[in-house]
Amino acid sequence: VWVQAFDGDKLVGWATFLFEEENKAYMNLLVVDPEEQGKGIGKQLVFSIYSLYPHVDEIRLLLRKVNVKGRQFYEHIGFTDFDYQRKDNFVDVSLLTGLH
Repeated sequence: VWVQAFDGDKLVGWATFLFEEENKAYMNLLVVDPEEQGKGIGKQLVFSIYSLYPHVDEIRLLLRKVNVKGRQFYEHIGFTDFDYQRKDNFVDVSLLTGLH
């Protein structure tokens, strides 16, 4: 699932989700234009999956442990630690932390 946010004709952010289980969404990408950050766009994109797919009851994601700013954002919008692993073809999974 690909979700986009626009300001007029300008694309200002997007998120992509996969379904791991019928009611569990894995968010594998969130991007917000740096000039548009702090306006609630990221939060809106993250939680848009609930209105698009009402059966979803959990969003899961992996985050690089060194991504302090990202972790602060996700904690601010309500995510918590989660003992979660997912195969990643590009990153050593020991460098990642799971959130939900």
